[in-house]
Amino acid sequence: ALYVKGSGWDLASIEVPGFTPLPLDRLDGLLALDRLSDEDMMAEMAAAKLRSDAPQPSVEALLHAFLPFRAVQHSHADVILGLTNVSDAEDTLVEVYGNEVVVVPYVMPGFDLAKAVQAAWDDQAHDGTVGVVLRHHGLFTFGDSTREAYARHVDLISRAEAFLDRVAPHEPAGPSAAAQAVLTELADLRLTDITDPDRSITDGMTMAASRAITELGVGTILCISGSGFTVRSMARFRPAARILGFSANERTVRQLTLSWGTEPIHLPSEGSIEVRVADALASARDGGQVAVGELVGVLAGTNVKSRSTNVLRLELVPPPD
Repeated sequence: ALYVKGSGWDLASIEVPGFTPLPLDRLDGLLALDRLSDEDMMAEMAAAKLRSDAPQPSVEALLHAFLPFRAVQHSHADVILGLTNVSDAEDTLVEVYGNEVVVVPYVMPGFDLAKAVQAAWDDQAHDGTVGVVLRHHGLFTFGDSTREAYARHVDLISRAEAFLDRVAPHEPAGPSAAAQAVLTELADLRLTDITDPDRSITDGMTMAASRAITELGVGTILCISGSGFTVRSMARFRPAARILGFSANERTVRQLTLSWGTEPIHLPSEGSIEVRVADALASARDGGQVAVGELVGVLAGTNVKSRSTNVLRLELVPPPD
């Protein structure tokens, strides 16, 4: 069986229930297909789970299954993106790593990415291959043990850091004017009176939501908020689920970039709760943060003008219209 990280779990604190067991023979069968929609892929993997209460598996589970090693590790290391998010990335990667890594062009995570890695592996891999670099995405390493996979990860990242320090040395800059404005806004927010009864209601709702989604194994919580207070309140409880923070206020979205564990997303409108929930679900689905058919939590207020969050829902992500 393959034990793959479940959606929404933080690797810094993940425990056994956070890994989803999947039968390798079923994953190999899916990899043998020429075409498969990501929606059908996620449905197949959900049905194949060897533990019914396990969280939704990562959308990259097939990629993990393909790599022929007992341990596989994956990250989105900034320094790797620094090498790959440029036009001449292939030449740079050869200079840094020689032929020790398989290089894959950018493909959206899902079935197509697994097939792209499969093709690249067949073309580039050899006995000395120690990693896979996905352009505009991240790094995979592997080995016979987690320790070996991790050591390779650290080595490849350290080599990238050494290269960038050599060819593009720099002194860390202070915060930009825009960043300083955000920090000032956050400082103002921290001075807000949290004895406000509306905010007390929101705190109670986020605490209840954090417990509920943990007990239910829900991998993602969508927090819809005008001011961002709901999102920051949820982040305080450090839930196992991924936090998607939605707001129609661009300033709030900017502030949420500094909130723990939060992916801020701009909401296109401030309509009724039904409109806001539908827009948030569609945005998360289209952005690849959630999959069709995935069970997610939703926190919002019944009235867009209300200052409190008073609705907690469980929703299945719908397919596109």
